Amino acid sequence: MRTLSVVTVALCMSFTGAAMAGSDTDAREIVKNAVAVIKQYGTADGANLLNDGYGDVHRHDMTVAVYKKNGVVLAHPRKGLVGRDLSDNRGDDIHCERLAEVDVCAISAKR
Repeated sequence: MRTLSVVTVALCMSFTGAAMAGSDTDAREIVKNAVAVIKQYGTADGANLLNDGYGDVHRHDMTVAVYKKNGVVLAHPRKGLVGRDLSDNRGDDIHCERLAEVDVCAISAKR
C-alpha cells in the first residue's frame, strides 16, 4: 500500500508539471491570436471585438487583456474593468507582447 501511494504521488506530480508546461504554450498562443485581431482590425476595433468574445483568446484558466501603455485596460473579459488603471496588477501577467500602442497580455481568468 505504501508503494502505491508513492507511485500515485509521483504520477500526480508529473501531470501537474505537464499542465504547467502547457500553460506557457497556451499563454503564448492566446496572446498571438489576440495580437492578430489587433493587427487586422486596428487597436480600437480589435479591442472592441476582443471585449465581445471574438477570437480564440481563452484557454483553461487564462484569458487575454489589452492595456494601453499607461496601464489602462482597453479589452478584458470582465467589461467592468475596461477603462480602469490596472498598472499595479501588471506583475501578475503570464505572458505579454508589446505592440506600438498597446500591450497584449495573457492573464489569469480569475483576475
